[in-house]
Amino acid sequence: MTLRFCRSIPVLLGAGILGFLLPLVPVKAQDAGTALGSVTRLPYNGGAYELLWTPDQQRIIIVGEKRLASYKLSTQWVEWTIPSIHIGSMGGQHAAFIDQGRHLLTSAVDWNWQTSTNMDAVFSVIDVATGRIVRTIRSDINTRVPPPTGRRYSAGDAFDVSADGKIAVASAGDSLWTVAFDTSSGRELWRIGPLEQRISRVRLLDLPRNRIIETGWRVEAWDIAANRRLSRFNPYGKDASFSNAILDPTTGDIIIGAMVGRIPGQPDDEKTAWLVQNVVQAWDPVLGRRIRTYPGPGANVQALIASPDGRLLFALKGRDIDVQKPSYVDAWDLRTGQLIGAANFGMAGGSGLGISPDGRRLAVSSSGYLNIIDLNPNLRSR
Repeated sequence: MTLRFCRSIPVLLGAGILGFLLPLVPVKAQDAGTALGSVTRLPYNGGAYELLWTPDQQRIIIVGEKRLASYKLSTQWVEWTIPSIHIGSMGGQHAAFIDQGRHLLTSAVDWNWQTSTNMDAVFSVIDVATGRIVRTIRSDINTRVPPPTGRRYSAGDAFDVSADGKIAVASAGDSLWTVAFDTSSGRELWRIGPLEQRISRVRLLDLPRNRIIETGWRVEAWDIAANRRLSRFNPYGKDASFSNAILDPTTGDIIIGAMVGRIPGQPDDEKTAWLVQNVVQAWDPVLGRRIRTYPGPGANVQALIASPDGRLLFALKGRDIDVQKPSYVDAWDLRTGQLIGAANFGMAGGSGLGISPDGRRLAVSSSGYLNIIDLNPNLRSR
């Protein structure tokens, strides 16, 4: 596979252009996160997959389905938006800081609405201050050999970036290989594989331990230097898919949140489905052994995030309209699994979650609002 550099693509930017609006849902003040700390509710009519605090903590980058936006906290105003990261495409659902926080790396997907297929993938490098695309990196593998099914998958479905922002790893289009590339030049550095099956959810780069964790319907851990599979297992059985996973920054264990699926050996009904959707667990990715479970209210795990010091774990659990279940943000002691706080956001929904670099504030997106929670000191001092 070759990765080639492309010239910058001009994008129309506009402060306050928010694209598709979500309906405003009233939220009671006592429900909106107050169990975790005092809440400031800022207006923002847009959904979010991720909320990324800039290193100076003055802005939040909102990663949505069809756009990126920079929200300045002091003015409560969107400084810039990119309605479409790649012209004629759907926007990426994941982004990461590179170049000491000056730029964002994100993915976009060409989408054929007539055939409902992903056609090509592009990684865009975006200037955080201006919202301008400064360079793009394309993957050619998508157009080399059409897959047997006729479906083309994006190289940006699941990617991760090293702590220093210099290396990114992503799936190589329709293949079962994972490719690492230099985020400055786009040059391919190395690859691992083949995987047993394509990974579509989360890819975690653990350079200190020289391994990559590939996650989706199953987990595969790989030794990077030896290109050797270390493990392969299904945390919740072959019929359950988890929506998110993060690395424990201290131990390298993976913390998994389940969203859809069945419990092995149990009836496929609403009760057992609810149990699967509520699962947040820590697993040893090499031994395939469950370490602990994080109990708490809510279901439909939308996002997981650890505090910068590695002490706390937060999960955003989305509302379930069908059974009238509210959305929650749960907080645990990451080491013990003890629930130390649960904030009920009612039926306002919730999709994005982010923590400030100093670990003092939590950002939660809900219908019509960006909620900034000043975490209680007793949480931060645990």
